[in-house]
Amino acid sequence: MKVEQLRSFLEIVATGSFSTAANRLNVTQSTISARIRALEDHLGQTLLVRGADGVVMTDAGKHLEPHARSIVHSWQEAKREIALPPGYKTILRLGGPSSLWYTLMRPWVSYMREHASDVAIRLEGSYSSNLAERLITGTLDLGLVFVPPRQPGLALEELTQERLVLVCDRDHADNWEEHYVYVEWDEQFQAGHQAAFPGLSAPAITVNPAYLGLQFVLDRRASAYLPHSIALTWVEAGKLKVIAGAPEFLRPVYLIYREKPISGSLLNQAIAGLRGIATSHRRIPDTELD
Repeated sequence: MKVEQLRSFLEIVATGSFSTAANRLNVTQSTISARIRALEDHLGQTLLVRGADGVVMTDAGKHLEPHARSIVHSWQEAKREIALPPGYKTILRLGGPSSLWYTLMRPWVSYMREHASDVAIRLEGSYSSNLAERLITGTLDLGLVFVPPRQPGLALEELTQERLVLVCDRDHADNWEEHYVYVEWDEQFQAGHQAAFPGLSAPAITVNPAYLGLQFVLDRRASAYLPHSIALTWVEAGKLKVIAGAPEFLRPVYLIYREKPISGSLLNQAIAGLRGIATSHRRIPDTELD
């Protein structure tokens, strides 16, 4: 079974036509037909039949479709990730939430450019569960998460803490409750938030992730709990104000990676960089936001 056969199968499913699929793949119709025959022979099942309304899937074809999409997608991802720019020997992939860009991810890129200039970098924003799965399957090298996954084969260590502060449009700071937007963090934040504001009415608007919350606060002149690192620039610019006396929340940031990586020495260097950045971040005094 070849990827081209699965890709041809999916094109026919999408278009309902052998000829249209052939045109879209820039091959002849006989080539498409030969690929489908080879795929059906390999699986021992009829996958497609011609009907009055075009080509349709059999039950076997319907069962194959999601697997075919997964295989084709994985192959495309592998080709894209293996391809390297000229002058680079390998690629290192780091995933994490966008709220950690200023405190960890951006400084780490600078560190890698200085200490491993022949290594290409790929950054991805994602959630904890997806990052853990990709680490297990080998499509990611390092992950930064707030919710630590408990999966065999993954190493886990706490790097630092993200500080959440309550900010509001400067002109609405005295009545921030009327403009409050709930940014959906994790269950720990939810519990702490409920304990801190037992009388606060349920917010009419809930958003996620952090950058969407920031944009909403700026656009609608609202209030919300946002990471210190994200809010700082806008507070210093006079757009936002920290609500005096409001409780702050700390979220642990964890580093996860495979216990048995393909390139151990490179991964160790990348991890050392993240540890150093996290240590420096902890030592920097909190900037007075208000």
